[in-house]
This record gives sequence, C-alpha cells and structure tokens, in this order.
Amino acid sequence: MSAEKLNVTEHLRMRAENMLTQADANFQPGDIDDINKLHHELAVHQAELELQNEELRHAQLSLQKVRDRYVELYEQAPVGYVLLDAVGIIRHTNATWRAMLKRPDDDFRGIPFAETLVAGDARIFLSRFRSLFHNPADKQIELQIKRHQAKPFHAHITAKRSISKRTENDTNELMIVVSDISERRQAERLLNQQKTQLEQQNKALKQFNYAVSHELKTPLVSIESSLGLIQSTQSQTMDPELTPSHWLCPARRPPDASPARKFAADVPHGRSGE
Repeated sequence: MSAEKLNVTEHLRMRAENMLTQADANFQPGDIDDINKLHHELAVHQAELELQNEELRHAQLSLQKVRDRYVELYEQAPVGYVLLDAVGIIRHTNATWRAMLKRPDDDFRGIPFAETLVAGDARIFLSRFRSLFHNPADKQIELQIKRHQAKPFHAHITAKRSISKRTENDTNELMIVVSDISERRQAERLLNQQKTQLEQQNKALKQFNYAVSHELKTPLVSIESSLGLIQSTQSQTMDPELTPSHWLCPARRPPDASPARKFAADVPHGRSGE
C-alpha cells in the first residue's frame, strides 16, 4: 500500500466526517450529492486496497513456496554443504552433511572444520585452506572425515565463494562442497587387487610356457641332430628321394624301394646308433 493512496483515503475520510458533522446544522439538498460522491470514492479505494492486500498475500505465499523449495533442495542435496568463515569456522551445514557424519541433530556452528577430519588430513586441509579460501576455482582435495561411532569416510572436496549478502560479513564466507567417494575408493582397491592378481597369473603363465618349451625343445634338438648325422653318413648309398619322414615311417615308403630304401627300413625306429 503506497503512502499516496493512504493520504488520499484519509483526506476523503476527513472530508466525509466534517460534512456529516455539519449535516444537521447546515443540511442542504445539494450536499447529498457530495456525500454520495465521497461514499463512492471511499468504496472504490476500499475495494482497491482489498485487491492489493489479496495480491500481496498471493505473492507472499508464492515466495514462501519458492523459499521452501530452495531450502529443501539445499538441505536434501546429494552432496554436503558447509559454510566456513575466513578462519575455517563452520557457520552453517545442510542435512546431508550432518547425515554423512551420522550426527543429524548436531549443531556444527562455531566448530573448526578441521576438527571433523582425521588428524593427518586436518593438517593437509589447514595448510591449503588460505589458498582455497582466496581462490577456490579449480581446486579440490580428497580427505577423510570422521563419523560418529563409525569408520571415517573418504570425501572429495571442492569450494566456491558464497554469494550471500545477508550481512556485511557474509562476503568473507566459503562454501565447501563435500562428496562421499567411499564406494569409488573401494572399487579402486578391488580393481588394483584384480590387476595385481592378473599380473601374477600372467607371470606364472610365462614361466610355465618357458618350462614347457624348454622340455619339448631338448628332445627335438637331439632327434634333429641324429637325423642329420644319418643323412650325412649315408648320403652316398641312400636314395636321395627319401626324406627323414620315410625313415621314421616305413609305411610311407613306396613298394619298389631300392636297396638304399631297404637300408633305410633297417634303421631302428625311434632311436639312432643301435
């Protein structure tokens, strides 16, 4: 409701009251028209005010719904939100963050963020906090955060400067975004274990292949040497068309074998020199 319309309404009301006060003493038929006009103007302004009040109520309800929606999105976000001041003290947290620490009803305001971390990671965070606070873009840290009556969980942390302007000091705030990466870390450990197992199996397979190859190669070399010796000593009398396969397998020799072929048939099979 504007001040101008209030002034107009009050002015009309005063005029109407004055006219009604003087109506008995100075009543004239022409005054009735003025009274009717004032009454009409007052009724119009009253209707305008009622419509404006109704619009304001609707606007207030719409703003309340939007606010509730954003509060729900903030509180129930899939990541944890922690608002820190310039020295790393927690100013506000969302429900997701509190659930991550298994402390849904605790108030973390006024607690240093480093106190929620395991000892070694707390030192890492404090050593990097100043740089993270002044220039959070493209910076990330992986830390372990303590849980109530449970093992710490691995968290991936990013940050951005707060855009809130509720008070003068709000410009010195940093919004920490916390993601639980415990499942990812567990998957990485399993993957590394499987990789190590595969490497060990591959190494054992190579050793087995080498041993088998060595065991097979030794008798083959001996056989090859014996066949070469027979071929070199009997090259003058044996049929040159006969191959080592004919010597080792008499069934493959042709029926019209020459004396040289008969000699090859007399060579003991499987061993040489006997």
